[in-house]
Amino acid sequence: ADGPWESSAQVIQTMGQRFKSREFNNGRWSSVLYWAETTLKETRDQQENMATAWRWEQVLGEDHPYLSPWAPALETGSSVQYKDLKKIHGKATGKVSNATLISVGKLNCQEAEAALKGTFGRFGEHKKRFGFIRGNKDLKGIKGKVIHAPEKGDVTLVLTFVPQEIKKPNVSLGSTVFLLKEALTQNLRSRLREKEGLTYSTYCKASAVGNVIICEVKVTCQPGQAPRVLAILKNELALCIQNGFTEDEWALARLKFLGKYIAGFSDAWAGRNLLLNLASFGEIPADPMATIFSIEREQVNTMARLFLDAENFVFTATGPMFEEDIDQF
Repeated sequence: ADGPWESSAQVIQTMGQRFKSREFNNGRWSSVLYWAETTLKETRDQQENMATAWRWEQVLGEDHPYLSPWAPALETGSSVQYKDLKKIHGKATGKVSNATLISVGKLNCQEAEAALKGTFGRFGEHKKRFGFIRGNKDLKGIKGKVIHAPEKGDVTLVLTFVPQEIKKPNVSLGSTVFLLKEALTQNLRSRLREKEGLTYSTYCKASAVGNVIICEVKVTCQPGQAPRVLAILKNELALCIQNGFTEDEWALARLKFLGKYIAGFSDAWAGRNLLLNLASFGEIPADPMATIFSIEREQVNTMARLFLDAENFVFTATGPMFEEDIDQF
């Protein structure tokens, strides 16, 4: 919600009232259904979404609810009724927990706190166990899928690792995961792009998806290079797990993460997105910068061993493929 900072309390109150209200605009329901059906079809037809849906299905299980944005059933739009929306809304608002308010711009904290307690506080407390569960415990070995897309100019190779269980809340979890992402990106980019000249881009990410943490490595390369890139990725991951990150990789990762945090002071929306991502891993540290400096290199190495496995992962290769690519894979 957007509004003048002088009216922040009123904005929060209005958000709360709209959030709990079960009276939706039924007159727009037909247009919403049309939009939903069109969006679902477009989503299903996108090769990258097909690849993501397949990978996540392998690590989460085919019935996991978080597959729906990537692989929605086409009949969903026509089968959902107005009464279904009201029903699921009632269930969702009855289980509000661990909410985080992030404000971009000025905010009267005392008025905002009073408004939050008077609005969202009335929903009551819903006890939710903190923690991230494991993914598909039965997934063993390396499993891949090649999606031939001749219209693409390059090949997108993505590795997805089986999520691991984390039981205890930890305010530095999000920061540690972010540092792992930066260190791993630097490690793989140095080898694949700077030394080998094989990739256009190399990117690592970790996302909190509900109660599951998904860790992925994504690279783009020329057609015909993907099998070699996959082999190098596997070897580099094994070395990273065995030896950990070097002092240089660790120092650069911390500097890059600090740079993104500091950039949030001048780019409010970038700062908001960073805090939202940290919140998705449990809690936002009271002093994120101090937390970043308090994390040791060995903590990130431990996180790498927890989330990465060079012998057990799934991958997709999407783009123009040659027959010899399949044989090499």
